Amino acid sequence: MEEARAMLDALMGPSRNQDQASKDTETPDFADEKVCKNFLVGFCPHDWFTTSRRKMPPCNKIHSEVLRDTFEAHPEVAKYRRAFEEQFLKYLERVTRDCDMFIGREKIKCRPKGSGGVTTRMPPDVQEKYDALQKEHQKLVKEAEEKADESLSRSEELTRQAKEVEQELNDYQKRYRFEFPGEEVCEVCGVRYASQAADNPDWHERASHLNGKMHHGWLQIRQKLQQLKEKERVWEREDYREEQKNGKAKKPKRGRNTRHKNRNSKDPSEKKKKVRLQLHSQAEERETALTARQEMLQREHQKVWEDLQQYRQKHNDKERNLQAFVRLAQDAFSMVTELQENFVEQTRRYQELSQRVRAQQQEMQQDIVEAEQVAALSLQCSGELKSVLGHARDMSSAGEEQWKQDAHRLQEQLHNLHANHREAARTVREFRQADDARKQEEDRRREAQAKQAEERKKTMMERHGLVTSPNIIRQMAQAMVGIEVDKIDQKNRREKRKLKVICDVKTVRGIAVNQVKLQWSKAPYREWSEKCSCDLSQVMSLGYAFAARATWLFPDQVSPHHCFSLQTPARSFDFICFSDSDVEALVLVISRLCTRIRGWPLHGGVSSHAKFTAMKGWSKVQPSSENQPLSTYLREALGLWSSRTRPGLASVNFLSGPNQLPRVPSPDETDEEEEEEEEEMDEDEDSK
Repeated sequence: MEEARAMLDALMGPSRNQDQASKDTETPDFADEKVCKNFLVGFCPHDWFTTSRRKMPPCNKIHSEVLRDTFEAHPEVAKYRRAFEEQFLKYLERVTRDCDMFIGREKIKCRPKGSGGVTTRMPPDVQEKYDALQKEHQKLVKEAEEKADESLSRSEELTRQAKEVEQELNDYQKRYRFEFPGEEVCEVCGVRYASQAADNPDWHERASHLNGKMHHGWLQIRQKLQQLKEKERVWEREDYREEQKNGKAKKPKRGRNTRHKNRNSKDPSEKKKKVRLQLHSQAEERETALTARQEMLQREHQKVWEDLQQYRQKHNDKERNLQAFVRLAQDAFSMVTELQENFVEQTRRYQELSQRVRAQQQEMQQDIVEAEQVAALSLQCSGELKSVLGHARDMSSAGEEQWKQDAHRLQEQLHNLHANHREAARTVREFRQADDARKQEEDRRREAQAKQAEERKKTMMERHGLVTSPNIIRQMAQAMVGIEVDKIDQKNRREKRKLKVICDVKTVRGIAVNQVKLQWSKAPYREWSEKCSCDLSQVMSLGYAFAARATWLFPDQVSPHHCFSLQTPARSFDFICFSDSDVEALVLVISRLCTRIRGWPLHGGVSSHAKFTAMKGWSKVQPSSENQPLSTYLREALGLWSSRTRPGLASVNFLSGPNQLPRVPSPDETDEEEEEEEEEMDEDEDSK
């Protein structure tokens, strides 16, 4: 209520409820106590500054442009303006005096140059490059740590790149690192800002400060105060001239502190001079005391600041020493890591070398054993030879030549035995190597066979999953893109249309509702009208093959397994597709969507690929049975089915009599039949 009353006062004036006669006799609306006089003659800065430290007291009076226009149009505006401006002058002097006191306090708080330490400032584009380099450096370091166990050369290359990026980052920091330039105080508004630095011209907040709201507000206040002071001097001269004309001359008012009247003074100029001298001396004494106090505070502040700088310098030295120690520790850790990697690499190479040496030692030991055997045989042969030669020397001279021939023959046999022994040893070694190679080849072949069997089993499982999977994503995508069909109109005529499924969301009374519909369009398939659509939430049943109207309307022109119909309370929508994949996609998608919308299965719907394949097969078999008796047809169909899918039931006569039951197949036959069914389904899927 109070807010509404204040708004009406601002728009219509405080005396809005009075009659016109009383308004003419009383004071005008703008002279009411509820109206802000400062706003009428200038401005009211009560809401200019939002900072808590500089916020002015709130003004609850009326600030109305209508009242200002009324004030400007009033015939006695000059009289009211002078009175209001005198009040405004007192208000501005008080506000400015408070601002000057705040400026004096802020000057004492100004920080000198270098007190803020070293700061890094970068332009926005440079800062973006710096951040990108930091991310790249972290990425390179992480990759180098990950590649350390795999490849030493790759890890060293990544480490070198990381060091280059780190050097570039250090260059950016050195280029944009500056010392704090100190602070200054604005003489207009009392805001502290950073001074201009010699090494960084961009670090200067004075320009942004001069464009701020605080500075503009106080500048306007001080300009208005200067204008009103000039007007005050003009008013004093006018009053003095008016009093001279009326014979009551008074001395001119020179200021607010010199407006006292002294009618009994004989020499007003002397009195005025004495007062001025006293005021001047008092002002000088106060200024001297204030200056001394400020100097003392400045010295104390400077001393405290120097102590603080020393403490900061010591702290910075400690930080630098600590950082140097950390860098040394990091270098030591990196060296230890590198030594460990080198030691691991050397150990691995030593193990390989020792394995090769051991293999060579084994071969040499085998050769030594063979040589020892040969030496033993040679010693044995030489002993036999010596015995034979001794026996030959005892023989007669007539048989000496024969013994020599026998000795030569035995010596040749000995050489042949040595050669045969070496050849046998080499053959045994080759057979062993061949046996090892054969075993390795058998192991590889066995692994390859196991791998092929596993892949074959995996392929069969994938095919079985594709056939039995309830996923209709491919059919859904095909139906949403659009399929060309023949639509039967209400006059039973075939028209070529493009049919697609639309899944959308519409708003009903502010609530989002899913809208799924079947929409068709004629060539060139650019316009999709709401009239040419069927809302799937209204579908009651789906008829496929011989349950569709198109099969009976065009019996000799279309295939039954390419036709389907949708029944709604209003009418029937009949369609003829051109391929098995098109009709399968539309029937499966419509059945699944209608089931999802209604919450229960659609009458006549087909929910999976297996069910659709079965229905399509029966629709192809049905026409061939129309001209045969039912019993004959069932016997042939069931016999064909049992011979292909149930070998154990092939000899059963299903229609031989009411009391004869077929034989129950054994579990082994059932397993074999299931495997044959899966193989047939895989073959059908491959052929498709």
